[in-house]
Amino acid sequence: MDNFPLKAVPRPPSPLACKRARFSKLERTEPSVVRQVSAAPWTQVLVPHGLHLPTQTATDFATIPDLAPPADVRMTPDRHASTTPVSASLAIMPMDNFALAQASLQASLDELEAASHEVRMDVVKRSQSDRGTGASYERHVRNYFSWWATFQQQETAKAPGRVAVPAELITAVKAVMFIQYESTCPKRKRGGADAQDGTTIGKSGIAQAISALESYRKNCEHLYKDVPDARVSLRADQRIRTVEDAAKHNEPLRIERAQALKAAGTSLDTYNDVQLTNAATGFLDISSGVRRLTTHIRDRAMLLTSSSTAFRGDNLRSLLWSDLSVRQIPMYDIQLGHKVPALVFMANNGKTNQNGRTDEFGAFRHCLVELCSIGLIALQLYSHFHIQNNSVPNFGADIADRNFGEYGRRDWYQYHLFYASRPDAPMLYETHRSRVNALHLQHEISITKVTHAGRSFAAQNMHSHGVSASDTKALGGWSESGSFRSCYDRELPIDAFVGSAMFNARQPDPPLSLKTAIFPWLEEQEHTMRARAEAEALAKDIALVQFFRVLSWFHHVLLQDMAVLYSRNPNALVFQYPPFNTTIFCTFAAEADTHIRATEEQSRLAFQHLPERFVTSVKGVVTGLELAQQQDHELNDVR
Repeated sequence: MDNFPLKAVPRPPSPLACKRARFSKLERTEPSVVRQVSAAPWTQVLVPHGLHLPTQTATDFATIPDLAPPADVRMTPDRHASTTPVSASLAIMPMDNFALAQASLQASLDELEAASHEVRMDVVKRSQSDRGTGASYERHVRNYFSWWATFQQQETAKAPGRVAVPAELITAVKAVMFIQYESTCPKRKRGGADAQDGTTIGKSGIAQAISALESYRKNCEHLYKDVPDARVSLRADQRIRTVEDAAKHNEPLRIERAQALKAAGTSLDTYNDVQLTNAATGFLDISSGVRRLTTHIRDRAMLLTSSSTAFRGDNLRSLLWSDLSVRQIPMYDIQLGHKVPALVFMANNGKTNQNGRTDEFGAFRHCLVELCSIGLIALQLYSHFHIQNNSVPNFGADIADRNFGEYGRRDWYQYHLFYASRPDAPMLYETHRSRVNALHLQHEISITKVTHAGRSFAAQNMHSHGVSASDTKALGGWSESGSFRSCYDRELPIDAFVGSAMFNARQPDPPLSLKTAIFPWLEEQEHTMRARAEAEALAKDIALVQFFRVLSWFHHVLLQDMAVLYSRNPNALVFQYPPFNTTIFCTFAAEADTHIRATEEQSRLAFQHLPERFVTSVKGVVTGLELAQQQDHELNDVR
């Protein structure tokens, strides 16, 4: 084979070489141009883009080298850019103008940051005011500033050359000194400013004072960016934790608390049955004064609602008419297919629920009418319409008002069950606290809790009637570890309902003439509601359907409970209003007492050989069945 010399094969040009050739050709055929560069992009280059942009100051930019674009920068023209010949000189931004622009930018950022903190503080303030925390925190902060001024005067007087330390910023060093002083202060008498000799503030007061100072520190920390201590939580400091832990440890040793509770006969720091009964039926002792009567009815209804549902004070104050519903709870252990009505409350905002989910609380009718929260809630609504003579609200929907969503505005959704002066405005924490304190003072009750007093009673009452700890926590919304309860377990704790009610008592059905005399507008409003729903699909209102069912059930509840209470004081002011002042009601009250005594005796005989807890839980239901059978026999006799 012939050997031919190898020839070099030319390699194709690289993409980079092709690109350079195109640029060279473009420069030979096109006039030289440069893009007009504005000063704004170059000033933006100097602005740091870190997480702490507002913390930068104007002096930080003095060391940055001049980043002006180099002269004769060639750029390809485009249809959006203005062009000038290469020979034209590029104006470079003067440093004075740059500094001015930077200072203006920094001022705008500072204003924006201040506005954002105002938004945050406004949200915090509204949240605290709803729970009454805001007023308590403000009181502690005022005490801190007042005490600190006096403390510094005393310190500077000891050493003339010493400089007074300002009260702000609040740090752990200053907070420790104030908390130490607070722990030695005497308690104040309820409803007054007089100190109680020989007493000291308890662990709750110490913890609240620390929380108040911590809240104030967090709200002001953005004003002290250059101070490292401004961003340190008070409870992160060992000194604060030591003081707070000591207050908790020494709580049982506080002599005043132990002696006060022993003297009051309330060793568990909650109501006993006698105290709660006397407080709940206090409205029956009122013989004059409409305003006084309505206030007492409301206060007792709030007290019993808390004691039967373990509601917190903020949950009570935010409870709306539209949060009420009635649900038939199966009691198959009593009889197959048997159901017992329970009053159910919805709650989607409170300290035990900050996630916006909808929680359900509830209660059965109590075996003792004097302690029945459902009967007093019915009496509270009766008071609103029949004693205070308030008009029936507009239960319709304004579909045209899209500010409230697709279903429009419904004014009655703003009506609160327990209000102070206006039903569309919630009761303030201060009002609630003062009313509970007045009730305690009137009935000589001395316990440490105020608006949460009924909550602790509910827990201990359920425990004493055999309810499990998990059901007790579920009823009151107490925290449990894990996400099961908060995410998936939405069922009502029936055992807790039964335990809280002791057992469910039913009574004879009232005459129709008495039932129609209470909420007489109800039937007409139900017809109007159905007509609205048929005419406009968006006018359908499930909450209103539930509320009307509650009112219809309250016909029975109110008349039955008031028939039992009538014997305690027939001359009470509440019995001067129709239909309680009629002969028909007096006759019904007398017959109801006879029926109840007879059926309860039959129930006692039936249960005398059964376990005590089972008897306690179901006695009232069987009593109700006996009453229903008696009514059937009476109807058959009439026929």
